[in-house]
Amino acid sequence: MRTRRLILEWSVLIAAALLSVGCNSSSHPTAPQPNTSIGSATVKGTASAITSNGSNVVFKISGQRPEADKLGDLPLTLANLAKSGANGITITVAGTSLTTTTDAGGLFELTGVPEGNQSLVFSTTTDSGVLDLSGIRPQEQIELEVVLQASQVNVVDMQRSTSGEPDSGGDIELDVDALTLQLAPDEWNLNYTNSSGTVAAFIRGEGRDLIDLDSIEMMGDNPDADPLAASSATAQGDNVRARFPKNRLIDLLQDPAPGSMHTLAIRFLDSEGGGPYELTGDIVIEDDDDGEDDGEDGEDGGEEDGEDDGEDDGEDDGEVNLTLEIQPSNWNTNWLNNGNGSVSALIRGEGFEGIDLDSVLLVGDHPEDGEVSPTSSTRQGNNVRARFRQRDAIGSLDDPQSGQTRTVTVTFTLDGGEPQELTFDVRINGPGG
Repeated sequence: MRTRRLILEWSVLIAAALLSVGCNSSSHPTAPQPNTSIGSATVKGTASAITSNGSNVVFKISGQRPEADKLGDLPLTLANLAKSGANGITITVAGTSLTTTTDAGGLFELTGVPEGNQSLVFSTTTDSGVLDLSGIRPQEQIELEVVLQASQVNVVDMQRSTSGEPDSGGDIELDVDALTLQLAPDEWNLNYTNSSGTVAAFIRGEGRDLIDLDSIEMMGDNPDADPLAASSATAQGDNVRARFPKNRLIDLLQDPAPGSMHTLAIRFLDSEGGGPYELTGDIVIEDDDDGEDDGEDGEDGGEEDGEDDGEDDGEDDGEVNLTLEIQPSNWNTNWLNNGNGSVSALIRGEGFEGIDLDSVLLVGDHPEDGEVSPTSSTRQGNNVRARFRQRDAIGSLDDPQSGQTRTVTVTFTLDGGEPQELTFDVRINGPGG
C-alpha cells in the first residue's frame, strides 16, 4: 500500500507541476530571431539540471515518473519538484540576443544561430554553465541532450546534420565547389626572386570559415617543387586571405618565361582535419622585368618599347599579323557575384604598335551586354594588354554553363581607322572550378 501511495503522490505532483508551467509557456518555445540570415542554424533538444540540496539530489523531471532509485530521501513536495530543473532553464547564445527557456518537458529550440564557433550558456536561478559548439554550418540542425550540474554542462547525446536528418556524430564536410579563389596579383615577374613582398590568395564563398588556416599551402606546376606554406592566413570579412613570400614563388613554376601561363593550386584542410581540398588559379609571367609595380612602371616601360618597335616596323610596309591570348582562359560562372579580379587580352605580333588603345573592346555573345570596355589598355614590351573586370567578362556571355567552350572576340582599330577583330576560345567552369 505504501508503494502504491508513493507512486500516486508522485503522479499527482508531477501533473500539477507540468500544468503550472504549461500555463506560461508553449510546448515548443523558440528564441527571437534578430540578425538571422539564410544559412543560420537551429539548435534544439532537452536540457535538465541536477542540483544538490544537502545530502539529497534533485533529479530531472521530463513528464515521466522518476525511477525509485533516484528519489533519495528528498521530501515529496511540489516545491522540490519545481526545483528539479525540468523547466526554467534559460539557454542563450553568448554575445547575441538569441535566448529561450525550456518547457515543462525540458525541451528547447533556438533558431537563427549564426554559423561558426558559438557558446551556449545554460543557466538556472542558482547555476550557470557554458557549452562550446565549434564549426556550426549554414542550415545545420543540432540536437542536444544536456544536463546542467553546478557550472558544468554535460552532453548526454549530440547529433548534427545539414539535411535535417541526424547523422552519426557531427562530422564536418566542406563543399569545395562552393568556394572561389583569386590570386592577387595574377601577373608575376621573374624578379620576384629578389623581392620581399607577398602574393595573396583570397578564398571566398560559403564554408570558408571551416578552413584550417594553419594548413593552407600553395603548389605550382613544377613537379620537383615542394608545396609552399602560407606565411600568414587570416579570416577577414567575406574572405580568407593567405599570403605567400614572393622570393619563393618562382621556384614553384616549371620553365617560367615571359608571357608563359601557369596553373597554381591552393591546398588546405577543414577544421576537423578532413581533406585535403584544392582550388586552382592561373597566373602569367609579365613580359618585362620591372615586377614590383605592375601598373605605372609597366606602362612607362611599354611606351618606350612601343616607340622603338614602331620605328623599326614602320620600315616593314606596315604588315599586320596579330594573335590574341585571353588570360585566364578558364572563366568561372561565379564571377558574376565575386568577379573582383581581371581578365587580360594580350594582342601580339606584327603591327601591334598601330593599335588604337582607346578602341579596344571585348565582345561576347550576350544580345544586350555583349560589349565590354576595358579598365585599362597599355602597350607593354611586344604586346598590347587590355584588362577587363571578371564580372563584366563573364557577363558578356549569354547564359554560360559549366563545361562549355565559348568564343569571345576582341575588336579594335589600327591607325588610319582600319577595323580588326581577333577571337579566342575560353572554357567555362562552375563555382570553385
